[in-house]
Amino acid sequence: MLSTMISQRRDRAASRRGYHQAAARLDESLGALFEVAERDQRAGLLEAAAAATDTLAALHTPAWGAEPDAAGRPREASLRDRADLLRQVAATERGVLVGVLLAEDVEDNAEVYAELRVWAELADAAMPGRRADLLGELAGLSARRVGADAAQVLRVLADCEAHLAARAVGGCARPHPADESPRLLVAAALALTGAIAVAPSLTWWDRTGLGAVVAAAFWGAVWLIDRRRGAAG
Repeated sequence: MLSTMISQRRDRAASRRGYHQAAARLDESLGALFEVAERDQRAGLLEAAAAATDTLAALHTPAWGAEPDAAGRPREASLRDRADLLRQVAATERGVLVGVLLAEDVEDNAEVYAELRVWAELADAAMPGRRADLLGELAGLSARRVGADAAQVLRVLADCEAHLAARAVGGCARPHPADESPRLLVAAALALTGAIAVAPSLTWWDRTGLGAVVAAAFWGAVWLIDRRRGAAG
């Protein structure tokens, strides 16, 4: 009995180490998307983010136990859907539309057809500003299918594209040191959100409240950084 308990604790600790390592790889890939503009490189970063998210899905239950997301879906399933969305966006970076939606899902389903139409537009879009708009629209549409937790990653990607669009308008080829802040903010916000999601002692209301605080702090910091950039410019 004791040896079994020790083995289980060892396995759980190994799963948690792997989970944290995958989360770090995910943060690094998403953060790099704020700086890399070349489309094939962006597709590679998105595929790396999807692979890291697959690892999170595989390790979540062994590391933290079974847990639902905010909509009541298994967290593991939500992470798998998030990985699928990342792969789909990676494909559109190369001008390809892959089949995330089955033909029978689209038939006689106006909402799913609307989502597929926007995915097709994204595969044809090259300008960051347009891609930001389409990704924001897809975040709302896909949330009806996979849940808000999984679709949230599309909002992060929309922010990345909007950042690239702003850089292009400003004529700067690369962010100056102050512009490293968005990358760090995204990494910090994702890390905090992940910690809140998996903390076993928190109730659903606790998670919701803390998540709102993290979101408010994130956008407040973005506003302050924009003000500082404006003053510096």
